[in-house]
Amino acid sequence: MSMRISILGKLETINESSLKNNRGLTLIELMVAMAIVGLIFAAAASGLRSVFNMGLKSDAGHLGAVIRTLSNKAITEHIYLRLVYDIDHQKYSVEQSDEPFLVTIEEDKKENLSDKLIKSQNKQKNEDEESPPPEETSDSKAEKKSEEFSTIEEGALKPANLSSGVFFKDIDTSYASTKVTDGLAYTYFFPDGFATQTMVHLRNEDDDDHYSIEVSPVSGKVKIESEYREMEKE
Repeated sequence: MSMRISILGKLETINESSLKNNRGLTLIELMVAMAIVGLIFAAAASGLRSVFNMGLKSDAGHLGAVIRTLSNKAITEHIYLRLVYDIDHQKYSVEQSDEPFLVTIEEDKKENLSDKLIKSQNKQKNEDEESPPPEETSDSKAEKKSEEFSTIEEGALKPANLSSGVFFKDIDTSYASTKVTDGLAYTYFFPDGFATQTMVHLRNEDDDDHYSIEVSPVSGKVKIESEYREMEKE
C-alpha cells in the first residue's frame, strides 16, 4: 500500500514499509542504549574511586618514608624525635629535642612496656648526661616536656597535610590503653634505635578503604598494608 503526498508542488510516494522504518528506537534498542550509559557511569565512578584510592596509597607510602627517615635520623644525629599526628586537622609534623625525655605509660600498659622503655632511655641518659638534672616540680616537668621539642619547619620533614579525601581513622600506640581517634597522637624515636610501637590507620571518605602503617618498636622499621589491621603488641 502506498500513498502520494504533495509537498510544495512535488509528489512523493511514501510506502508503508518506510513509515515502519521511521518509527524510532525499538524496546530492545532502548534497553541496549541504557545498558551502555550505565556502563559508562559505572566506569566513571570506578575511575573516581581509583583516584581517591591513589591518594590513600600515596599518603601511606609518604608517611612510611617519613617514619623510616626519623628512625635513621634519631640514630645518626643522636637526637630525640617524635612524629605528631594531628587527627582533627588531618596533618602530621615532626618535632625534635636534644634533651632526654620519658614517655608516660598508662597504668594498664606498664607491666608490659615500662622495663623496655625505661631501660632504653636510662641507657641514653647515662651517655648524654655527666651530672643528674636539677630537681623539678611536677608542674615544671609537664611544661618542660612540651617546651623541649621544636617543630621541624623545612625540608622533607616539614609539616604535611593528608591528601583530599584521606583521613586518619585512629592511632594505636603501645603506651596508651585505647586508640586515639581525635586530638594528637605521637610516635617517639630514640638515639639507640628504639621507637614506640605504633599502628596508624588511614581511611577514605566513605570509610570503606583503609591502609595500616605499623612502626616496629625494636628497629623502627615500617610495614604498610592495604587493609585495616590490628596491632599485635610486642
